Amino acid sequence: MESNKDESFKCISVAKRALKEDNQEKALRFLEKAQRMWPTPENEKLIQSLKDGTYSANPPTATTASSSQSTDASSSCANSTGEGARERRTSTSRTQAAPGGASASSSSSSSSSSSSSSNNNKEKDSGGTQREFTPEQEQLCKRILHTKCYYAMLGLDKGAGEADIKKAYRKLALQLHPDKNAAPSAEEAFKKVSKAFQCLTDPQKKQVYDQYGDDEDAPPQYRQAYEEDILSPEELFQYFFGVNVINGRQMHFRRQQMPRGRRQGGPVFRTHVNHHQGGQGSPQDGRGLLLNLIQFLPVMLLLLLSFFSQNLVGTRPTWSLHPTRETPIGRTTQVVGVKYYVPTEFHRTMPAHTSQFKEFERHVEAAFVHQLNRECDIEEQRRAHAIRAAKYRGKEKDVQAALAIERPKCKQFEDIRKKHPQFAKYYPSYL
Repeated sequence: MESNKDESFKCISVAKRALKEDNQEKALRFLEKAQRMWPTPENEKLIQSLKDGTYSANPPTATTASSSQSTDASSSCANSTGEGARERRTSTSRTQAAPGGASASSSSSSSSSSSSSSNNNKEKDSGGTQREFTPEQEQLCKRILHTKCYYAMLGLDKGAGEADIKKAYRKLALQLHPDKNAAPSAEEAFKKVSKAFQCLTDPQKKQVYDQYGDDEDAPPQYRQAYEEDILSPEELFQYFFGVNVINGRQMHFRRQQMPRGRRQGGPVFRTHVNHHQGGQGSPQDGRGLLLNLIQFLPVMLLLLLSFFSQNLVGTRPTWSLHPTRETPIGRTTQVVGVKYYVPTEFHRTMPAHTSQFKEFERHVEAAFVHQLNRECDIEEQRRAHAIRAAKYRGKEKDVQAALAIERPKCKQFEDIRKKHPQFAKYYPSYL
């Protein structure tokens, strides 16, 4: 028990540092962990104040501390929605009242206030250029980051439909996009809104969220649902608005991992492309790479065995799947019928009907099928992206057009799998 107490205090220390950095989401995560290991009334009050949005960096008054608090996911969303609406109304009234206050002040005082505001509301971008942002933009970002409930984050009631969710996301995405909002926390707020939108527009994730709340509150067996098929904020914005840059500036977000295997509703790819990815990869990225290596291990072993067996009896001749100056002579493998090209002296170095020749052609076929599988992956990925983009834009005509996209490489790959079972056990079906 003492060890739990020590670990609990460590978590509380991390949470306090996070609060100083104005990262309430991280603070709440570590406070809840500390409470599970060593519960205390003070910690419970702090957790509740973060959940219902009443936390303040200044010590709360007795009135604030005695306000009613709810612990379940539904009431937390309801409280947060109400506070979000009140905060937006307060922000609007302050904005409307500003001109009157300004006219009542003296010109020198107005100039001084304007200068101070200008200095306080500038943020340097990656190029060192100062970009201005308004107090309302910064306040919006902080509201998003401090709100745990996805419905409240989007300014919606819990029973909101998909059309309302899309409308709310569209409005917030344009307000929070880092190329439109220069506030320091705009990028994190933009990411959080993207995650909320994708959760609430996916029926399975929405059902889990409505029942359990945030992914950290959900049972372990349901947490994976929050991570599957999550698009990066950049990709979601591109699919939703049909663009990937604003004002010519390219956004840089880490693309989240696409899940491996196959799920109901369409194929999921075993290979994926990371766009603008920098720094260390996540543990999931490492596991994904390992799964890919294990999947193709039999084919790799086949290629290696073929390579070493050939080198035991002689050097393998040069060959290519496309005609080149060094390989102008076309041939076709006897089993699969793969078209390949070899040098003019090939018939002298590799006589037909020998075990060496048969092994060589097995190597050519394995390499061809492996390449065809990768090309099919690319076709599937492009088709899936087109379908997803059409669904986010809500145009059924575009969805049907995306579903009808032809995949010639996948068709060729599937034909080989059906005719030659030796490849079927190494590669899954796509069609």
